[in-house]
Amino acid sequence: MTTNVAIMNRAGSPTVWLELGYQGLDAPTAFLADLELVGWTVPTPAPPPHDAIDWSQPDEATGERFTIRDYRIEGAVAQPPPGSGARGAWTDAERVAQLAALARVLDRHATIEVHDRAGLVRPVSISTLPPPPATALAPAAPAPAPAFTPSPDAAAVLVTAPIKPSLGPGVEDALVALGITAVFDNRERVKRERYRASFYETTVTELHVAAVVEPSRLDAVVATLSGFGLTLTFAEVDDAAIAPDPAPAPVPETAPAAEVPNLARVVVLADPRAGEAVAEVIRSLGLVDASVTPSKRIQISTYRGSKSERALPALRVEARVPEPHAQLVATQLARASRLRVDDTTRVWIEPPTPADGLEPPTLPLLDDAATAPAGSPPPPPISAPAPDSTGRQATPASVARRVLARRMSPAT
Repeated sequence: MTTNVAIMNRAGSPTVWLELGYQGLDAPTAFLADLELVGWTVPTPAPPPHDAIDWSQPDEATGERFTIRDYRIEGAVAQPPPGSGARGAWTDAERVAQLAALARVLDRHATIEVHDRAGLVRPVSISTLPPPPATALAPAAPAPAPAFTPSPDAAAVLVTAPIKPSLGPGVEDALVALGITAVFDNRERVKRERYRASFYETTVTELHVAAVVEPSRLDAVVATLSGFGLTLTFAEVDDAAIAPDPAPAPVPETAPAAEVPNLARVVVLADPRAGEAVAEVIRSLGLVDASVTPSKRIQISTYRGSKSERALPALRVEARVPEPHAQLVATQLARASRLRVDDTTRVWIEPPTPADGLEPPTLPLLDDAATAPAGSPPPPPISAPAPDSTGRQATPASVARRVLARRMSPAT
């Protein structure tokens, strides 16, 4: 149903008022703003009724846990500008001027259905005209997306599009089936909205998908993404941008370095908008073994005894630092992400674990020359153990046992 306006008046009164009917999700804000500019008092948009709120379906566009179904508003009253007559009534001259201004506003919004039984604004003869053809009011078919034709020397084409989070897995699977790698990232944009005669701006975060495609495979990728209803943006990419990274130079073999002590792992699930602040903390603290990767976090909400979960984008920040410094690093990263340090769901420290394959330390052997009796031959060096009584090469362990036995019985 469309917006309709009924011009109402009382018998014997020169003043008129308007009664409006419109869809709640498609309020005629532009028409109401024009009425307000010519002096009319427009009605406040009515909130959705209880039966128009669907709690079983979350709204992906706004992030709310509910969806608002369309609803109908009837009987909204727009009050006329006050006149100079008795009790604010219009005079004859004011009536002519006000009706002429109202007619210009209605003519500007031709899609609004006007009910003017008395012919105050529009002559009655207009209603006797035949209705326009049905095709004139039919919505025009959406124009096909303009095809992008890359230049002859283009090496590749970058295809990007905003996407709903629920379409992400399907789009990624479709591109992988074509042999194309899909990259997802969050971007912020400024959204301008209008309420009555004023404008305000809000910053919203949108998920985008990007893929680098060869010109020969561009048509297949465009057809696949258009099937998901995405609005595509194209840009040519030169050879330097898609060239593979050069192979790293061979590292010369060096002597094994000293054993690195075990490190604790600090993990923070930060908001994507805090990426720059987190990177600044990593640079200022000189964290070498640190990584920042896109991830997801689960937010649990409770409403009237029922729980719901939803996945939100996040940045997983991991840093490996010595255990005495772990609490300081966790505090700085949490402060940059505007999180509480005691929020264990988004900030935690994993203690160091002993490295695998390390042998327990052994006690050093004592010098036999200090404990052996006088006149006895010195024992063979451990680095080159002498054969034992059986003729086999003695191991360092057997030598140690023999030295310990001699130490326990010095009289032998």
